[in-house]
Amino acid sequence: MTEFHFGHLPKQPAAETAGLAEAAESLGFDGVWIADSQSIFRDVWVTLSACAVRTSRIRLATGVTNPVRHLPSTLVPPELRE
Repeated sequence: MTEFHFGHLPKQPAAETAGLAEAAESLGFDGVWIADSQSIFRDVWVTLSACAVRTSRIRLATGVTNPVRHLPSTLVPPELRE
């Protein structure tokens, strides 16, 4: 089965990006990827949290992230932690 995801560069407030994720979910998209850059974009984890509040089915993820900038606990899903 083909899945459709879209990537987003979050330069606007997290609430606006969450609105886009909500719209994507209602249109049948399967996922939203948010880019991470401490110099250019809004905080990826705050933005993904806002998206999670406004959606229920769509998959949310970082499109790319910097592992040096974030604690490992924020990068590894709970089911993969030992």
